[in-house]
Amino acid sequence: MRAFLAKLMNKKLMRRGPRAMGGQRAYCRRLEGVLRDWESLFSELQADAAGGTTRVRASALSSAADFARRRAEAAGQLARLGAAPPTGWAAGRPALERTFDELRRFVAETTPV
Repeated sequence: MRAFLAKLMNKKLMRRGPRAMGGQRAYCRRLEGVLRDWESLFSELQADAAGGTTRVRASALSSAADFARRRAEAAGQLARLGAAPPTGWAAGRPALERTFDELRRFVAETTPV
């Protein structure tokens, strides 16, 4: 589990730079992949917490519910940005990046590494 988290957080999620994104479609696909990875991470955390104490299970359920809400918001923004014309792409991208940065911080603070 720790190896999975380290790989996920260090290689894919925290990657930045001009060559990390090729265009609108590639950018959206990459962020969709990040959302899928985070979703599987929270599914694994819930499965791991199932055998824990009541407090651990409640914390995992609360974190998963908070993540689901934030993920839905990010997915909606991503869908709007992916369908936007090239002129709207540049205007909508900073808001999406802020949302993903907040979600990235949430995931980093919530998951035990």
